[in-house]
Amino acid sequence: MEGLIFYLISVIGLLFIIVGTTLLSSRKKNKMLWAYVFLFSGSIFLEIYSIYKEDIIFIILELIFMISLIYDVIKNEKNLFERHGKIKD
Repeated sequence: MEGLIFYLISVIGLLFIIVGTTLLSSRKKNKMLWAYVFLFSGSIFLEIYSIYKEDIIFIILELIFMISLIYDVIKNEKNLFERHGKIKD
């Protein structure tokens, strides 16, 4: 039973990453923020599954993926939170 729960967690993580990638490829600013939410959530689910499986390679790869997502959000912060083409400073 415990293995089934973690298996479902990994499936949810993969589905979230698929949805996030699809939203990211649309390149619409109103969908970009949601894309990062789905990608980060999916990577957290997969990280949990990797820890359960004690797979060091995937644990490290998921951490690198999360760090790259955080970097990308910081790099594109101005574009992600922009409303109607203007940001109030």
